[in-house]
Amino acid sequence: MLILLILLQASALTGQDLHRYEFESRHMGTTFQIILFAENDSIADLASESAFSRIEEINDILSDYMPDSELSRLSKRSGSGEQVTVSKPLFDFLERSVEISKETDGWFDITIGPYTHIWRGLNRMSEPTLPDVEELANARSRVGFDMLSLDAANQTASLEKEGMRLDPGGIGKGFASDTALLSLREAGITRALINAGGDISAGDPPPGRDGWTIAVPVRFDADSTLHEELIISNRAVNTSGSLYQSVDIDDVTYSHIINPRTGLGHTEQVQVTAISANGAVADAFATALSVMPVSKAQHVVENRPDLEAVIYWLDENGQSVRWASKEFELLSKP
Repeated sequence: MLILLILLQASALTGQDLHRYEFESRHMGTTFQIILFAENDSIADLASESAFSRIEEINDILSDYMPDSELSRLSKRSGSGEQVTVSKPLFDFLERSVEISKETDGWFDITIGPYTHIWRGLNRMSEPTLPDVEELANARSRVGFDMLSLDAANQTASLEKEGMRLDPGGIGKGFASDTALLSLREAGITRALINAGGDISAGDPPPGRDGWTIAVPVRFDADSTLHEELIISNRAVNTSGSLYQSVDIDDVTYSHIINPRTGLGHTEQVQVTAISANGAVADAFATALSVMPVSKAQHVVENRPDLEAVIYWLDENGQSVRWASKEFELLSKP
């Protein structure tokens, strides 16, 4: 019986009876693509529908665009002194966010919503202007992850100061991808990949392969098609940088990524690709590493287990510079 069991396991690992399927659906302002290997159409269809449903459930909880989302309702109760009972997904999300905020010394901070509100307004202006000192100071007084308190025993959360706003943008897609990948595993599908608008969460590799081949952009020119390839499995890959969305004000280009230290869009030309076993972690650290000083970003990557990265930036002469962690180089396709 033991020999038979081993043979059955070996047969399953070959993936001879598995077929490749692709599905797409719009969620969280982007296109989520699911690639999976399953035995037949029925299994693949049901599993993908369940995964997309999970993503939409997470969006309904975390969206800061939807006034009735659970996250928005929590923000509205900021400064009330209440410990608000929240759902487990929201509590897990907040807990993970605070952990990463502490690890990055606040370079990642989901309480930057007051800054985000200002910059979304600027992007709608035909001739945008920088917020004045008073407006920024007012927003800054309502930003700080240390003013978000969590009670794990009672699954409650509280925002201590009135007018605080949570912004899930730097971690939400990674968190949703983690949830969707878990949904696929619960359906018995382990060989799967989720692409959330370029942010990748991968499970077991395709049948007969060592891993998924992922193209990582290499560019300081938005029209460039240069890339380097990685081979990964059971990891998440997230790229963040200042080239993707920006606004020009007084001959200065401000990224859509907000620097929590200043409340302004980041102005340095930096691009980061972060890798972790967890999509939320890769998402949040890619955001944080792209706004903190490069030397600090390198230190963070080198001293955190389960975090690898490649960083591109422009030096004082406008020349592109590349730095990558040792483990990142090992994942690179020769």
